[in-house]
Amino acid sequence: FIKQLLLQQGIKLPQDRIIGKESKRPKHQTLRQLIETFPGEAVTLWFVEDRIKTLQSVQQQPDLKAVKLYLADWGYNTKTEQEFACNDPRIQLLSLDKFYQDFSNWLD
Repeated sequence: FIKQLLLQQGIKLPQDRIIGKESKRPKHQTLRQLIETFPGEAVTLWFVEDRIKTLQSVQQQPDLKAVKLYLADWGYNTKTEQEFACNDPRIQLLSLDKFYQDFSNWLD
């Protein structure tokens, strides 16, 4: 799905750079694996997800505290979950419009 959204905006990423549910493991494990790819380096990771429960699962992992968490407001979530994200200092609500913008615009 995300590949289609990116292509609509003219953004082409290699398939191996897009990680989805096809990996068949909890997403917090995938995030951990990505970080371990760069041993000894400070890794900046931004995780965009459309399920609040998945983001909460990442929040519960002490070694993933540095991962920036975004709830995609165009995904499988409710207004209540979006409001919850807005009140959680670690999760930022991300609109589809902002998703298409430069990363520096995500930080508002």
